[in-house]
Amino acid sequence: MAEQQGEKNPAVEQLMAVVEAEFGERLDEAGREKVRTGIERNLSNTAALAAYVLANGDEPGTVFRAYRGE
Repeated sequence: MAEQQGEKNPAVEQLMAVVEAEFGERLDEAGREKVRTGIERNLSNTAALAAYVLANGDEPGTVFRAYRGE
């Protein structure tokens, strides 16, 4: 979800508005940019995960088995 040629992602802008409202007085410009980068990365990762199609019956790649001692 990287910004393309000056286009701003509305979801990023809305989340940044929330961050500004809550923490704006504590953030400098470097902090704002770091938060923006994190938001963009999280939204990109979310889109990648959502694009991976799973059926309802798909099992996990690994199965957890609790260690019960010897």
